[in-house]
Amino acid sequence: TARLWNLQGQELAKFEGHQGPVSQVVFSPDGQRLATGGADGTARLWNLQGQQIAQFQGYLEAFNHDWSQVAIVQLSNPLLTDSRNQIVTLWRVDDLDGLLKRACDRLHSYLTYSPNVTNDDRAMCGIQTNQVGEQKDDRQTLNPLQFLQRQLMAEIAPKKRD
Repeated sequence: TARLWNLQGQELAKFEGHQGPVSQVVFSPDGQRLATGGADGTARLWNLQGQQIAQFQGYLEAFNHDWSQVAIVQLSNPLLTDSRNQIVTLWRVDDLDGLLKRACDRLHSYLTYSPNVTNDDRAMCGIQTNQVGEQKDDRQTLNPLQFLQRQLMAEIAPKKRD
C-alpha cells in the first residue's frame, strides 16, 4: 500500500493493490497520475484518488518524457536472476481520451467511406453526413461515453449472418 499526504499531514489517498511492500513511486509530469512498483512483481498506474488505472506484470523501469509509454522489465525465467534473463517490454499508457482518439484515428477512413457503417456509427468519432451525402469530419463532437457504449453494444449484440 502507498499513501499520498498533503503538506499538512492529511492523507489524501490510499493506493491499495500490491501484495507486499511498495518499493517505487513515480509521479507523472502533469502531477495527475502516479505509478508504483512493488515487491510482488507488478507495476501499477493510479489516478490521484487512489483508483488503479492499469497493472503490468514485471518491474517498473522507466517512462518516456510524456508518460505515453512505460518500460516494464520481466524475467524470462524466474529461477535465473542475471541481466541476460531480462525482457524489457514497452507498453503504451493512455487515458480514456487518448484511447478514444487513437481508435477514431485508426477507424477514420473505414467510418468515412464504408457503405456498411451507419451515420450513428460515424457520429461516434465526430464524422457527420451533410444533406448531400458527403462526409464532414468534425472530431470535436466526439462523446467518449457514447462511443464506449456503442462499442460495448456492438461487442455483445448478436452478429447478423447473410
